[in-house]
Amino acid sequence: VWLALTIAILMAMFIGLLAHLLVFRSLRNSPALGKVVGAVGLMIYLQAVAQKNFSVGSRQDPGFLPENPPIRNVVWLGANMKRLNVWLALVGILMALAVWALMRYTRFGLATRAADENEKGASLLGYSPQLVAGTNWVLSSVLAAVAALVSIGLAALQVGNLTQLVIPALSAALIGNLNSIPLTALGGFILGMFQSGMAELAGRTWWPRFLPAAGVKDVIPLLAIVLVLYFKGNKLPVRGSIIDRKSTRLNSSHV
Repeated sequence: VWLALTIAILMAMFIGLLAHLLVFRSLRNSPALGKVVGAVGLMIYLQAVAQKNFSVGSRQDPGFLPENPPIRNVVWLGANMKRLNVWLALVGILMALAVWALMRYTRFGLATRAADENEKGASLLGYSPQLVAGTNWVLSSVLAAVAALVSIGLAALQVGNLTQLVIPALSAALIGNLNSIPLTALGGFILGMFQSGMAELAGRTWWPRFLPAAGVKDVIPLLAIVLVLYFKGNKLPVRGSIIDRKSTRLNSSHV
């Protein structure tokens, strides 16, 4: 198991580095639409590679995290929950805290924020925007791989299943205003709870027939995207915009 996990993480690092070097490095000065097209094209290509090597059939795997016994009578509401859900939530919280601390308290995080707001300014400060971008691609690929590995056991393994999480992830990022990691993590948890709750309600006998129960889970993230863009779409930061942050407090030693 540990050998397989290590190979998966190393392969994720390799794919993230190649994505930067072969695709997004050449698109760094392209319009936003060009970068979106490049990202979608890369996703479709990787799916095709996976289908060619592993077929489109689904596989069942219990995963490597303990799943039994299930947690019974969750918050005294009478429902049971898989223990794997708790592990997944804990890993999500730990990853969010780690990324937040990395971006806020380390020199690498400072370089990332500087390159995001002003690439030329970051270069003048001595940072390499391409090195920073490549490192972030590797880190993001590792985080995606960890999330995928931890979630094994929740559903059948099938090529394309993880791509269904793109829209919910985008919804959570928009809730975090594309710059707040804690709000993004909180938005992801809230969306997940709403999705599970609505899917449960959609299975009841009194649910309206004209609202398909199968699509209720997918409507919640899309609705969140529409609402966020409607109410605060013009306030979302873009590359090169100045993000207001609190100034550091001065004391006598600074003076």
